[in-house]
Amino acid sequence: MHTRNQILCLAVLLLASISFTSCKKKWKETTGMNLSFNYNPLSLPSGFSINSANINVNHFKFSGKRKQGGDVQFENNSQKGFNISTAASQQMNFEIPQGDYTSMIFDFTCARTDTMPFITITGVFVDTNNVSSMVVVLISSSVFTSSIAKNGNGGNEIMVTKSKQVSVNVVYNINYWLQTLNDSLFEEADIESWNGVGTIIVSKEKNALIYQAIINRLNIPPTVTVN
Repeated sequence: MHTRNQILCLAVLLLASISFTSCKKKWKETTGMNLSFNYNPLSLPSGFSINSANINVNHFKFSGKRKQGGDVQFENNSQKGFNISTAASQQMNFEIPQGDYTSMIFDFTCARTDTMPFITITGVFVDTNNVSSMVVVLISSSVFTSSIAKNGNGGNEIMVTKSKQVSVNVVYNINYWLQTLNDSLFEEADIESWNGVGTIIVSKEKNALIYQAIINRLNIPPTVTVN
């Protein structure tokens, strides 16, 4: 009888061990995570229209808290940078462990590289005399932002399963960056010839009032939605 009880106890312990090992393995299984970068629809000052915009992301970090299996962190760093353009949606692809995430945080560091600024915006300004000038905005200052991801219903909890790829939509709000710019700022801006065209160049050294108005609003993080 004593031996039989011992055998039953060993069997129970063995089953528990197998179950625990299987559980640990389950939370290590991964699925694909696809990040799509976009801009919100543009709605700008009446005389100013954008032709193109580019953001250079040098560093990306993901931090996730799960109910089971422990926290998850990974990052991607690129000296060349990752270019986000209004011309087309850009994407990053990663693998992420499955689980019930109580929070996901996406950190982005945007900075200039040897070949390009952090932000480049090109457009056209038409003044009150109906005279057009090219506008070129060159932002070289580094900016760090941290976004708390939301699910499709606006909540923080996100379920990730290996059977379904995770789609992440990252949206930068250019409207907010440029919202304080008014036509009078452009009317009073210095215009110079650039490639033979009258151009308002906005940089740290040129048209500083416009430059500072944009810089003051760059710390607002992009919205991140996970589906």
